[in-house]
Amino acid sequence: MIEPLEPLQAAEAELRYMKQTVAALREELERSRQDAENAVQHAVSGATAELAQLKLTIAALRDELEQAHAGRDKAVQQAHATGETNCGS
Repeated sequence: MIEPLEPLQAAEAELRYMKQTVAALREELERSRQDAENAVQHAVSGATAELAQLKLTIAALRDELEQAHAGRDKAVQQAHATGETNCGS
C-alpha cells in the first residue's frame, strides 16, 4: 500500500507549491499596483506644483506688463503736456 501514497504525496506537494506560487503572484501584483498608484500620485503632485508655479509666473508677467503699459501711458501724457506747454508759449 505504500505505492498509492506516493502519487498522493506528489499531488499534495504540487498543490502546496501551486498555492505558494499563487500567493507570491498575488503579492507581486499588489506591489505592482501600489507602485503604479504611487507613480500616478507622484506625477499628479508634480504637475500640480508645476501648474501653481506657472500661475505665479503668469500673474507676475501680467503685473509687469500692466506696469509697463501704465508707464508708457504716463510718458505719453507727459509728452503731450510738455508739447502743449511749449506750443502755448
